Amino acid sequence: MGVNSRLYAHQRFTALTPTEVLAVISGYHRIYSDADPTVLRLVDEVCAHGNFRAWARFTHHVDRLCTRTGLPRCDEPGTGSCGSWPRLIPE
Repeated sequence: MGVNSRLYAHQRFTALTPTEVLAVISGYHRIYSDADPTVLRLVDEVCAHGNFRAWARFTHHVDRLCTRTGLPRCDEPGTGSCGSWPRLIPE
């Protein structure tokens, strides 16, 4: 039995705008609560493209990285506490 048999109606979603990303993502997960808006814009531009599912996938990987490193949040990709971010971003 596929997913279609469990859906009442198909719903299309549009991508979040950059302004919506900053408003929504900072409250989505603790690692983004005090994140630099420049970093959030960069992640959205390079990885998520306003897609909430892509943000969820990225968050899962970054949260695991923070857990492994013992850090409460990740800052700028490629420097600081999360030098591994570039490996999380698909090419």
